Amino acid sequence: MPQKSNLQKHNEYIDIKESDTAVLFIHGIIGTPRQFDFLINEMPQNISVYNMLLSGHGKGVKNFSAASMKSWESEVHNALEFLRKNHRRIYICGHSMGTLLAIDEILKDKKGIEGLFLLQIPLYVHLSLKMIKDIFTILFGNVKEKSSAYYTENSYGIEKDKRLWLYVPWLPRYIELFIKKRKVRKRIKETNIPALAFQSEKDELVKIKSYRFLIKNSPFKTFLLNNSGHFYYGSDSTFIKDKFLDFIKEKARS
Repeated sequence: MPQKSNLQKHNEYIDIKESDTAVLFIHGIIGTPRQFDFLINEMPQNISVYNMLLSGHGKGVKNFSAASMKSWESEVHNALEFLRKNHRRIYICGHSMGTLLAIDEILKDKKGIEGLFLLQIPLYVHLSLKMIKDIFTILFGNVKEKSSAYYTENSYGIEKDKRLWLYVPWLPRYIELFIKKRKVRKRIKETNIPALAFQSEKDELVKIKSYRFLIKNSPFKTFLLNNSGHFYYGSDSTFIKDKFLDFIKEKARS
């Protein structure tokens, strides 16, 4: 039987202010809006927030299988169109797949986009043994507080289910992700918009090759996080928060 858990924490968060500045947050594949709490909690009160929940997330394994990259693209586009109605300046903050969705969308239309704040861009990926171990610990074992599995579990936006065969229909979602990353990689030089990128040296899912590619081929200002994983930032979190606030505060107005 599926394990029971409270998925209310994965609800999207929308707080629209009388402001000309907004930030759109886009989580990654099987992720959650809660991954951005550490940034949203530090934001100026006069900036609108749209922390979206992509379809298929915040629900069960079968719900995720029924979603698609096309639906996620449409949802990001619609969220930006919503923000453009009342905001002249929009920043996009993305994690993992969310960074690809953000980059792909602004390649189509940069209107009103002031800048990108990108965490763990998955241009080249792998599945480390550590991540495999953490996944099985989350599904079948005892997750110890503050362990790597603990942070991975807190960033996981799908109802846990021990019936492994139910995950087979997820394969098309990951094929779509691979197609998306190749598309973004080919066109990243065209982005031509202020952007900060943060890549983790010890990322369990994104190869360090992604960081090297960004340094050589992208217009982004790119930072290497020495004390972070894919979901865990440790002592790097203060650095990320400071950069984020500096990035958005400059032009924010009430």
